[in-house]
Amino acid sequence: MLKIMLVDDHAVLRMGLEAVFSIQDDVSVVASVGTGEEALQIASRGGVDVCIVDLRLGEGMDGVSFIAALRGIDEAIRPKAVVFSTFDSEEDVFRAIEAGAYGYLSKQSSGAELLDAVRRAASGESCVPPEIAEKLRQRDAHRPLSARQLEILSYLAVGLSNKEIGQRVFVCEDTVKTHLRTIYKRLGAKDRVEALRIAAERGIVRLG
Repeated sequence: MLKIMLVDDHAVLRMGLEAVFSIQDDVSVVASVGTGEEALQIASRGGVDVCIVDLRLGEGMDGVSFIAALRGIDEAIRPKAVVFSTFDSEEDVFRAIEAGAYGYLSKQSSGAELLDAVRRAASGESCVPPEIAEKLRQRDAHRPLSARQLEILSYLAVGLSNKEIGQRVFVCEDTVKTHLRTIYKRLGAKDRVEALRIAAERGIVRLG
């Protein structure tokens, strides 16, 4: 049974979503709140698989800040986040995805689409509209590597495994994999071998 938390400052909308989920055999709404602060407290206790989050939450913590704050929760109990919001701007969507959201749907989406997104997010699969995904890809391709990504790339160049890199930079192996996926996208590489070759050609790292 997938355990869902609704995070939206519109109580009527939350009631509508609860009605949609109530007829599903594999989904249960375990919390319904109107603020990011309250949602974070609940999420930190565990027992939530997916949060459905509006980007606009009135006063206090907004949706992007809430999604980013989820990173502070132990990975074993950390819920996935799916944005369910009006299309405020592309920048809002980009910020939410970069903060860690597994997907974005507009409030014009159907109940079936939202259910599909929830199930996919729970399994660790991204669910972003194709046009947004393409713009994210183009955006990433033109952004420089961060200091942390350069550090990971340097460890990759001397032959360290993902686990060993994680130990060096004090993050879990899954976080290293996430950084590597971003590095591959920004370098236009399909794997670590190609990423190192491109990085060496550009003078980012030295091999050998």
